[in-house]
Amino acid sequence: MVKEAYSDAYLTAHFEVPGEMFKLALEAGARGAGVVGSTSNILDFIAARLTEAVERPFGDRLRFVLGTETGMSTSIVRRVQAMLNEAGREDIEVEVIFPVSSDAIATSSQQ
Repeated sequence: MVKEAYSDAYLTAHFEVPGEMFKLALEAGARGAGVVGSTSNILDFIAARLTEAVERPFGDRLRFVLGTETGMSTSIVRRVQAMLNEAGREDIEVEVIFPVSSDAIATSSQQ
């Protein structure tokens, strides 16, 4: 699902995340559109892509699919907001996506 729904997004995966996201991020990394690494590696990757966008003279929308724990979202949001505020850019958007496996969703009939 991630590959089809987010084909235009950067893909990231933490070293400790097995499965589809790891494989997809590894493939994306080979073409410069993703990274597999530590929390710090992922944050640096996002910051580098945002720096590239800030240096361009036009607006942009960056999308990142994170194959990592949601606890990382606070550090990402803080860093992205600080970078955008410092650059004074309101024409750049950053979307952070945490894919959820359908196996992790319980319906009322399953309870």
